[in-house]
Amino acid sequence: AITAYEKALEIDPAHESEHIALKIGKALVKTHHYEKAIVYYTNAIATKDRRGKRNPNLTHELAQLYSRMGLYDKATDTLMEALTQFAASESVSATIDKVKTMMMLADVH
Repeated sequence: AITAYEKALEIDPAHESEHIALKIGKALVKTHHYEKAIVYYTNAIATKDRRGKRNPNLTHELAQLYSRMGLYDKATDTLMEALTQFAASESVSATIDKVKTMMMLADVH
């Protein structure tokens, strides 16, 4: 699956790249390639989608991975950074993302 997703990114890197990166990251985690998953998540988070927004699911997956690995400080930093990104928006979806992020933050602590 990982090879197929990587090939899809090579063919059309702009199309759904965050979505594909999320799938690659999850597949890497399932196969215990944690460091490579961190790289995929980090690179995808750094990239914004066509609307100039970031996919909060990538941030949540990265924080969850850090937490599973016992890297609680990194998980906390990742979630705190996400909260600052959501602070600028008052939309319903941003509020849902804030709540999910805060719940994850509570779990990390």
